[in-house]
Amino acid sequence: MTNHHLPNPPKNALLRILDMAKKGYVEGERDRTYVPMIAVKALHEQFKADLVFVQQALETKLSDIQSDQKKLLTSTVSLNK
Repeated sequence: MTNHHLPNPPKNALLRILDMAKKGYVEGERDRTYVPMIAVKALHEQFKADLVFVQQALETKLSDIQSDQKKLLTSTVSLNK
């Protein structure tokens, strides 16, 4: 995770998952820990929402880049005339 520069929402979700896994491992050495399915589903939904946020941000940035690229192309064509 440290090799990649993730935006805060997914990074925070992954850190929460990592923290829960570490706690489960430490507690698992003594006895097994039961994780309710509702907690797993809630974490899954939150992680999906974070990824949707990142995807929308990337789509917005790509759209801006395409718009700027079209403007540059139009300017280049008009300069060549």
